[in-house]
Amino acid sequence: GGGRFGTNEDEAKVVVQRYVTNPLLLQGRKFDIRCYMLVASTKPWLVLFRDGYVRRSLSRYSGEDLGDRFAHLTNAAVQKKHGSYSEMKEESIWSMRQLQDHLEAEGVAPPGWVDGALSPAMMAACGEVFEAARPKLQRRRGFFELLGVDFVVDEELRPWLLEVNTNPALWVSSGVQREVIPRTVRATLDVVVAAWEQTGG
Repeated sequence: GGGRFGTNEDEAKVVVQRYVTNPLLLQGRKFDIRCYMLVASTKPWLVLFRDGYVRRSLSRYSGEDLGDRFAHLTNAAVQKKHGSYSEMKEESIWSMRQLQDHLEAEGVAPPGWVDGALSPAMMAACGEVFEAARPKLQRRRGFFELLGVDFVVDEELRPWLLEVNTNPALWVSSGVQREVIPRTVRATLDVVVAAWEQTGG
């Protein structure tokens, strides 16, 4: 009940995803978490996980109004069209530390929850995604890929995989992203080059 449906006259393969109806909110706003999965080498396989940052919606969440894209969709492509985006973009992006501090202060999550429970759960989900995709991936020496992996967290503090993005956006629009994204890119290149050198190129 309460779902939204569209029609497509062209035959296509689609993925149907259950909507998380009880998202955990930050100050009344929905959020998701962008983290990264690096396939640093395919011969041999080397896959790494890296925390990223939190993206909060600019509109307050209401489970009743499914038509408000600014409340329900937290990605930058949608949020940057919000009328207040330029004034609010800094506060829409949080660090993982800010997430922990806020949830701990509100009594929602215990100390160390992000590092001790959330990140390991997201990393495990990334591992399952990789294992599911591995039979279809090309294996050539020197191949690598940095993927953006997005999760939403529900009121029970369970992370749910939203999507895996090839070619994730690496531009920055906030102070948090200026901290996270360049470090992620540098670490990616360091690991990929080291893997290349150790496997004989």
